Amino acid sequence: MRNRKGFTLIELLVVIAIIALLMAILMPALRKVKENVRRISCAANLSSLAKGIHVYATENDAALPPCEFNGENAPWISYMAYTVNTSALFGEHITSGPRNLALLYGMDIIKTPEAFYCPGAYRNIEHIQSSSSVSWRYEAYIDNSGRWPWNSEYSTSHGLQNVRLGYFYTPYHALKKTNAGLPAIASKLINVKTGSVMVMDCFQFIQSCPHKRGGGAAGINALYADGSAVFRRVPEEGAMAGDAADYQASSGHLNNPEVYWRLVESLY
Repeated sequence: MRNRKGFTLIELLVVIAIIALLMAILMPALRKVKENVRRISCAANLSSLAKGIHVYATENDAALPPCEFNGENAPWISYMAYTVNTSALFGEHITSGPRNLALLYGMDIIKTPEAFYCPGAYRNIEHIQSSSSVSWRYEAYIDNSGRWPWNSEYSTSHGLQNVRLGYFYTPYHALKKTNAGLPAIASKLINVKTGSVMVMDCFQFIQSCPHKRGGGAAGINALYADGSAVFRRVPEEGAMAGDAADYQASSGHLNNPEVYWRLVESLY
């Protein structure tokens, strides 16, 4: 009886080549599936926040959770949730808050803090653009036991006392303007501008948009006044700031309310 021979070197190389070819074909499809799952999960979070906002309004004479962004100060203040002292014991560590949408958690309307964060958001350690880069990812704000709100060491290179949410919260008033002529923030649900964005993904630079396409930035999810959560492509920096290089260097929409409102209005 003849002994069975193993694979020859050429046969092994052919098999390896076939596997590599299959991987090259399948990997982009798998990445697309994973991105679609993150996008859908993010939209589900926004839908949960919409329901939470409506519950809050029902219980508070149509009032919205107070927004600390007033339409003409720094837009980044709208995603602040708590300040904490991480040297203190958990439970004794909160020094201020809840703020902005975190009120929904503080009032036990939203029970899972993961709902305040896009699953596609970057960790700071994965995407550092400057010394002021921050994270809007859930894992950046839990302690070693998985408890929220906290601030882990990799959440940012500054402001370790801050607990941030993963979404901007800026309800656009239908009629009022600020003294600077910019859109004002609505304090009641009935005053929110029809078709406007109330909540949307946080991002610092175009490349750090949480939702990707082909390895590059694709866009963000936005929650509209009617409660719908919709994916929107983000325009190039120059379309919002007039100077792409300056926008890229200064994170214009985070610090400049005029740039922020142009971004919001581009998503209508």
